[in-house]
Amino acid sequence: MRFEDSDLFELIEQARNSDRRRAHKALHPPEHQGIRGLLMGVVEGSYVQPHMHPTRGKNEMLVPLNGRFTVVYFDTEGRVTEHLDVSRKGDGDSMFAEVPDRTYHTVIFPGPTLMLEMSRGPYNPKTDKEFALWAPSERDSRQDIDGYIESLKSQIGMALS
Repeated sequence: MRFEDSDLFELIEQARNSDRRRAHKALHPPEHQGIRGLLMGVVEGSYVQPHMHPTRGKNEMLVPLNGRFTVVYFDTEGRVTEHLDVSRKGDGDSMFAEVPDRTYHTVIFPGPTLMLEMSRGPYNPKTDKEFALWAPSERDSRQDIDGYIESLKSQIGMALS
């Protein structure tokens, strides 16, 4: 499989036209047993409901191809325990983030971002994620979601939009 810059930036355009403000391209089929890759184009305003991957050994690796993001980690009650700024440019940011299994987390995208997500397969959408009940769901009102994101930004000292 081959991807060029034009293919990746097309994901950003698809994200701009998506209700979820993100688009993805799977690099492997869901049943793939080894490391699975997912290319994602994301724009500001995308909401990733805090969640964890409950299966032991299902760590996630998040690598920016362009842009930047912040991974926010939580305890089981929804309190922020740490955050990690991630970009390819350095400047004090990490070059990637590894999210351990069974760790609640979300990702905040301050602008257009291309990201590679890697995890161990196979992928089963019914068991892959456990969503945090203490955070808004993606189906909640945009006002509730935006308020939650702004609250997180404030807690971690991220510039508010």
